[in-house]
Amino acid sequence: MLISADRLAVPVEVKAVFDPSGPAWDPLSTFDTSDSPVAVPYPPRILAGTNSHALPASAVSRNGYCLDANIAGVTPIVSFAIPPSAFGFRTFATDPIDPTSPPIVEVPLPSTGAYVWGPYGPVAGAGAATTFDGVTPAASDVYCAVAYGQPGYKNLTIEWHYDFAGAEQVIAIEDIPIVTVTLGKIGDGLVGGPAEVCTTGWDSGFLTGSTSNAGGLAGVEPDPVNDVRTVDFFPSGAFIGSVTVPYVRQVGTEWCAGIASTDGENDIQVTFNFDAVYNRVDIGSRDQDVDDQSVSIALPGTALIDIRDVVELRHVTIDGQVPPRQRSGPLVIGMTHYVCLIGTNGFDSLAGNQITFNPLSPPDAPGNGGVSVFHKTPAHQPRLSSTIADGTICFSYYSGAPGEHAIFVTFSNAPANGVGVSIPQQAFFDSDSDGNGVGSTGSAGPLIAEWNRIDETVITSGGSPDRDQVTYTQITVPLSFNLADGTYLGNATLSEWVLGSHTTAGKSKDGQLLNGVLIRAEIIGGCGYFVVPDSASPTFAKPTVVFGISVGGRFELNNGDANPFSPAYGDTDASPDDFQFSTLNSGGCSPGVPVRVQIDVYYPLAPNTPALPHEWVDMGFSFLPAMKTPRVAWAGQFVTITYAVSSNETCEGMPVHFVRPKGAARVVHGWSRHRTTRTGPCRRGLRNVLFYKRGLRKRGSGRSRCRGVH
Repeated sequence: MLISADRLAVPVEVKAVFDPSGPAWDPLSTFDTSDSPVAVPYPPRILAGTNSHALPASAVSRNGYCLDANIAGVTPIVSFAIPPSAFGFRTFATDPIDPTSPPIVEVPLPSTGAYVWGPYGPVAGAGAATTFDGVTPAASDVYCAVAYGQPGYKNLTIEWHYDFAGAEQVIAIEDIPIVTVTLGKIGDGLVGGPAEVCTTGWDSGFLTGSTSNAGGLAGVEPDPVNDVRTVDFFPSGAFIGSVTVPYVRQVGTEWCAGIASTDGENDIQVTFNFDAVYNRVDIGSRDQDVDDQSVSIALPGTALIDIRDVVELRHVTIDGQVPPRQRSGPLVIGMTHYVCLIGTNGFDSLAGNQITFNPLSPPDAPGNGGVSVFHKTPAHQPRLSSTIADGTICFSYYSGAPGEHAIFVTFSNAPANGVGVSIPQQAFFDSDSDGNGVGSTGSAGPLIAEWNRIDETVITSGGSPDRDQVTYTQITVPLSFNLADGTYLGNATLSEWVLGSHTTAGKSKDGQLLNGVLIRAEIIGGCGYFVVPDSASPTFAKPTVVFGISVGGRFELNNGDANPFSPAYGDTDASPDDFQFSTLNSGGCSPGVPVRVQIDVYYPLAPNTPALPHEWVDMGFSFLPAMKTPRVAWAGQFVTITYAVSSNETCEGMPVHFVRPKGAARVVHGWSRHRTTRTGPCRRGLRNVLFYKRGLRKRGSGRSRCRGVH
């Protein structure tokens, strides 16, 4: 595709749209969470309270949501509602979160923004721009606007009002969702059992913890996404004991953090700091970090955290934590589930017949098989995390049928030093009937386990089971040529989701993101492999078959057993993984070669019999040799050409020789037929793929000079 040179004053990736009938918007981009992402010039979602792009808007570099006039004689409307500085743009927020709010509000174009890094801190700049010279409206005119995500609303509409042949007309881009993230308390904690706070509304496509995005213009490339750490959560207040954040974990699509103390506490506030990362890679001369913006959210003042010193029952989650959750979360039938009596020690005791399981409303009625009681020791870690004190009474069991049941125990409570008479005592989820912070008043009720059958599996290319589904379809993976070994470079990110259901009180609870389902994934075809931690140096593993277990409904790599922590290919945690398909240094890949990713799921008690029919997604490959892509540029313009080289060795700084064929025209002034440069640094996530760029400036005299190599 040829791009008009007068629209490209600086190197930039563009999506020029031509519609002979009139103005047209450039289409929205797609967020790319892969290790080698594509540019996102037009974000498909905006975080509430942030700007969609860096300021100021630019029609020259197409910074903002942009449209092309396409026909001559088009001019922007100026009116009482549209000032000249808006260049015809109006934005409206719709679908209020609070139904008592106005159904639609006009949102001014932003003129300021608090950006994250370096010179991009708090800045002021125009929210709209154009290449129109104000005199002669041309078909080549471009108009761009930066948008603001209005808090309290779900969608944003951007309109462009223009005059053509004396009549006002309006075109609007498709609605852009506004993402709102809040922080809430799951429940209060115990001494020895952390409280937990969680986000609501998290979007893994473009959000990340602030700590992971540190470094500014010297930070990693590409920018991280969905990387949240304990230091991103900050507890504050007047503490009695030592208050810490012992863990963070992802529960379904949301992020949660444990808040612990060595003593009883009242009214702990928690703040969560995270960044919106709209674009993870440079777009021409526009740095990847210029649009990064930080947001801080906190618990509501009416829902602060308390810590109490009392013995209560807690579910052990599949990733080893003991949050104050009355319900277990969706367990698949047959998995081993753990429950602990937080606040007990090695002198206390419990027998299997002192555990009571009461099935709740029919028709589904779970059982309780394989009951085993034990005192927690370091040998149980990490399946039972270090936040659970050694000596704590715990028990495990499974159910072979779906449904819900309540659990309580009667244990022997011994003196703290073990000297004296033990006293029988009952323990519940809310033993002291203080509500545990999960309800407004009164007791929170019993501990409840939810057991589910497997209903379906879904493959998506995004961070939600309800969006970007690709199950039983074909997706296209772009390939670029790897001049180092003659193979092709390409990758794709896929998310696997396992959903199930059970019935209680005559009502089906479906669409549950299941824990504990065994998963097997295989690449069928002679091209590509799954990226795993051991794909990096020095192992360079390239598995085409991987095993895992579902955590929060998502695939977590392990060795194929029922323990999410069992090591496999360098993965030793219980944090969900996405499938990363790669062709890096993989033979057999070329356009037209069929490749299928096939996934099977299994019940833990039947690990050799698929629970559902095969699930699959096919991959097709597209390739356009960069050397045959026409580039038209003005004299004096910089043109950057990027090469990629891969190797099984660390080859940063190695010489690269450019040899001009005999008789070919010289592009760079002063070059002979041979020139040497050196490779630049590896990009994060691409194993020893070395990138270097050659920038050339064309001068009006026909002479050329080298801009430099990165």
